[in-house]
Amino acid sequence: MRPIVLLLGVSGLTRIILVYLRKIILYFTRHSDQLRKLDHYHFGGVISTSPLDIRENKVVNFLKTRGIGSMAMIISWDNLTSKGVINADHDYILVWNQFMADEYERFYSIFRPQKSKVCITGIPRFDIYFRNQCQRSTSDFRLKFKIEPLDKVILFATSASKHFPNQILIVNDLIEYTRRRANVKVIVRCHPADRFEHYRPFHFEKSIIVWQPENLRCSTPDIFSRWIPRIDFLETLSSMIKISDVCVQVASTIRLDAAACDKPVISIAYDGPRLLPYSQSVKRLYDYSHQVPLNRLKMDQMVYNKSQLFASLDKTLNGNCHTDYKSLARPFIHYSEPKSVDSVIQNVQAWLG
Repeated sequence: MRPIVLLLGVSGLTRIILVYLRKIILYFTRHSDQLRKLDHYHFGGVISTSPLDIRENKVVNFLKTRGIGSMAMIISWDNLTSKGVINADHDYILVWNQFMADEYERFYSIFRPQKSKVCITGIPRFDIYFRNQCQRSTSDFRLKFKIEPLDKVILFATSASKHFPNQILIVNDLIEYTRRRANVKVIVRCHPADRFEHYRPFHFEKSIIVWQPENLRCSTPDIFSRWIPRIDFLETLSSMIKISDVCVQVASTIRLDAAACDKPVISIAYDGPRLLPYSQSVKRLYDYSHQVPLNRLKMDQMVYNKSQLFASLDKTLNGNCHTDYKSLARPFIHYSEPKSVDSVIQNVQAWLG
C-alpha cells in the first residue's frame, strides 16, 4: 500500500484524484430531493459553522443552485489541516489568524474555486478574556470550590481520551506534587470527550477539584441537547484560568486560552512512567502541523517526565516566570482586545450587503 501512495504522490496523481473527487461530491450534493423543502423559505444566505461536515455541505451546495450565497466559519485552528476537505465553495471564509488564512489559500487553490474572501476575525470566544469583568465570578468560583486566598492553583485541562488515554497518570503525578507542597490545589478540567468515570476516585482528595461539563452529567435521552454547552461554559473556563497560577495541558487550544490570560503553560509530552512508541505517545500530538508554529515560540515549558514537571511547577509557582505570554501569542489570537465578535458581525453585514 505504501509504495502505491508514494507513487501517486510523486506522479502528481494524488492532486488530480483529489480535485476530481471533490468535483463529484459537489455535483451530487447540489441535487437532493430531500432538500427541496427548503424552496419554501426565502433565505438571504447560509452560515456554515461546521464547513467540513458533509451534512452542511449538502445544504450549502443545494442552496447555491438557487443563487443563495454562503459564509464558512472555521471554528478551530486545526480544522484546515486535520479535519478533511471543505466540499463547498463559500463567498466568505472567516478564520482566526494569518496562519489559517495562509493555509486556506495554500490548500484550496488547487481546486480553483470561485474566489472566496478570506477574513481574519480573531477568536470570538476569547473576547471574554479581554473584557473588564468584575472579580465576582472568580471570587464565587473560589468560594464554591473552597480555594483559599493563599492557595496556589494548578489548572490541568485534559484532552479527549482517544488522544491521551493515559492522562489519569498525569493526575497521579500532580497529586504526588501537592502532597509534597503546602497550599497547592489542582483543578482537573475534563474535556467533553474524556472519560469522567476515571476521575471518581479523586473526589476524596482534598487537593483535587474535578470539574466536568454540567450538560454531560444530565440523564436526558436527547443526545443532541446533552452536547449543547451550558450558557456559562465560557465564564467558568475564564474563571478557572484567571484564578490559576499555571495551566498544565496536553497539546490543546488551552495553550492559547492561557496565553490570552497571560498565564504560564506547562505542556505534557510524556505518557506516565512507561515509555510508549512515538505512534502511541502524546509527543506525536505536538508535531501536528497547526501546533508546530506555536511550538517555535517556546512560550510554554515542555516537560518529558515527572521530574521535569515538578521542576517546572516549582519554578512557576515560586514566581520565577516573567514572560508576556499574551504578546507572544498575538499572531495566533490576533486581537488582545474584545474585538473578535464585532469583527464577525461586520463581516456578516458586509457579506449580506
